[in-house]
Amino acid sequence: MSFILKKNRDHFFPAFFFLLLFLIIAGYKITFLHYPILPKPIENVWTWELKIQFHNQKEKNLIQHFLPKTEVGQNIIREDFVSPRFYFFIGKSDGNLSIQWRGKGTEGENRLFYRVTVQTSPRKFMIDNDKLEPESYPPSIARYLALKEEPESVTLEMRQFLQSLIGEEKSKVIIVKKIFNFITQEVKTVSFAKDQNLIAPIRTRTATLTQKKKLFIHLARLAGIPCRSVHGAFLDEGIRHKSLYSWIEVFLSGKWIPIDLEKYLFGELPENLLILY
Repeated sequence: MSFILKKNRDHFFPAFFFLLLFLIIAGYKITFLHYPILPKPIENVWTWELKIQFHNQKEKNLIQHFLPKTEVGQNIIREDFVSPRFYFFIGKSDGNLSIQWRGKGTEGENRLFYRVTVQTSPRKFMIDNDKLEPESYPPSIARYLALKEEPESVTLEMRQFLQSLIGEEKSKVIIVKKIFNFITQEVKTVSFAKDQNLIAPIRTRTATLTQKKKLFIHLARLAGIPCRSVHGAFLDEGIRHKSLYSWIEVFLSGKWIPIDLEKYLFGELPENLLILY
C-alpha cells in the first residue's frame, strides 16, 4: 500500500510544478503584456460571390473578368472557382488580377462560380502637404496623365479655369484638394445633364456623378497629377445583386490616394468596400 502511495506522489509533484509554472506565465502575459484571456474573433470578414450563367452556341468560349487581390485595407483569405465544363487561367495586367475561363464543347447552358472570403480594415491615408512630388513618373504611372482629346476651345477654357482655381500653388496635394473642394462644394449633383460636354459642369455648376469624376480626372491630369478611375463592390449582408461602385485615385507621396466624390471622402474609403480593379 505504501509503495503505491509513493508512486502516485512521484507523478503528482512534477505535474503540479508544470501546472504552477504555466499559471505563472499565463498570469504574467495577461497582467503585464495585456494578452487577451480568450482569442479575439476575426472581425470584418466577408464573403462575396459572383455567379455567371449563360447560353453558349459556340464550340469554344472565353469568359474574362477581374479578381480582387490583397492590398491596403483588404486581405484575401480564401478563393473558390467552380465550373463543370470550364478551366481557367489567372493573370496580371496593369496591376490588376483577372481570370480567363476557357472551354471546349460548351454548347448550351453554362455556369461559372467564383467566391472570395476577404477581411477588410479601415483605409485612411496620411498625406504630407509639403512633400515635393517628382517632375516625372515611370511609364506605369505616367500613363494616367494622358488627356482625352478635346476641341481646342474647350482645352483653352479648361486651362484658364484651372489656372484661376489653383493660382500659383505648387503643392500637388493642395492642388488636388482645391479641385476636390470645387467639385464637391460648388458643383451641384444632378441625376441627368443634357449637355455632356466636359466643360459644362464648370459653366453651369451642375453635373452628374459620372461627369464629376470625368472632370476631376481631367483637371488633375491637366495639373500634372496622375489620376485614374477605380471600381469595386460594397460588402453588405442580405444584398444579392450588387452593382459596381467607382471612385477616383490620385498618385501622391508615392502611393495611390482614394477620393470618393459621392461620399465626400478624401484619402479614405469605406471599410466594407471590395476593390476589384
